[in-house]
Amino acid sequence: MLEFGETGYAVIEFDITEKGKIANEEVIEGWCGNVSSPFTEFQPCSFFNREALTALVKFKYKPSMLNNKPIYTKGCLLYTSPSPRDLSTS
Repeated sequence: MLEFGETGYAVIEFDITEKGKIANEEVIEGWCGNVSSPFTEFQPCSFFNREALTALVKFKYKPSMLNNKPIYTKGCLLYTSPSPRDLSTS
């Protein structure tokens, strides 16, 4: 998508289990468009949503601790967007 000047972002809500795994992941919103054009109208974009979810579940997270015991953590948010390095290659 970046080769066409298309960029976007996704906001994902998810939980982290006591073992550091992802659960209940859900895209809250995601938009994409051509940031190089002043005429771009950003649109909902499933591509960035899908890629953000794919990346999210690959990570291993350190669970929150309470009284030295790992706990289930609800309602974490992740905001993804292209890095400035990615934008400079378009």
